[in-house]
Amino acid sequence: MYLLEEPKYDPIDEEKAKFKVFGEACRILEAAGIPHVMGGGVAVRAYGRTRPLKDADIFLCKEDVFRAMDALTNEGDFHTRDTDATWLYKAIKADVLVDIIVRTTGNIHCTAQTFKRARRVTLYGHAFLMMGPEDLLFRKILSHREGRPDLFDAFSMFEQPIADFDWDYFVQMCEAKDERRILGFLLWAQSEMADAFIPLSVICKLNDAVMTGYCEEKTA
Repeated sequence: MYLLEEPKYDPIDEEKAKFKVFGEACRILEAAGIPHVMGGGVAVRAYGRTRPLKDADIFLCKEDVFRAMDALTNEGDFHTRDTDATWLYKAIKADVLVDIIVRTTGNIHCTAQTFKRARRVTLYGHAFLMMGPEDLLFRKILSHREGRPDLFDAFSMFEQPIADFDWDYFVQMCEAKDERRILGFLLWAQSEMADAFIPLSVICKLNDAVMTGYCEEKTA
């Protein structure tokens, strides 16, 4: 009697297969002249931790969604579809999922600055226009909900300094949203491990904004 050997599972091969599809999707969008950035867990790998990936998150503007889906279908044989959500579209190839996202929690959309600040990063031999670390950190803090990895993704970005992190731009984005959530996260991160990375001036600016808001509410 011969026992059939169970096929060996190689997580590295699976990762490479996923990144091949992720890279192809980004090359098609770039060739079509569609502004986009790679975010989500793929971008976290560029600036922080490596964790298992179910899919890739590509961010672009709402007005470019259907042009992007057409390009992926026509040039890469992706299967694309709309969803019931107003912010999410999907592209699938070889059972690998690419989410196309037009806004995130807090009604955060991509802007010209989002695309301008993208950084070109190569992973598994594929080049990506990676969402800038400031935009990624901002979105991760705002997007966290129970059962999601966002806060720990954000926390991992402080484990080593990120070159040329633009704190002025980061604070600018925070000013239009709830500074309390951002400030709370930064204080937590600073108390744990990132004293040198998070400038005191950033903590002070956000704290001043939060306290001003409280005082205005009290006197209103």
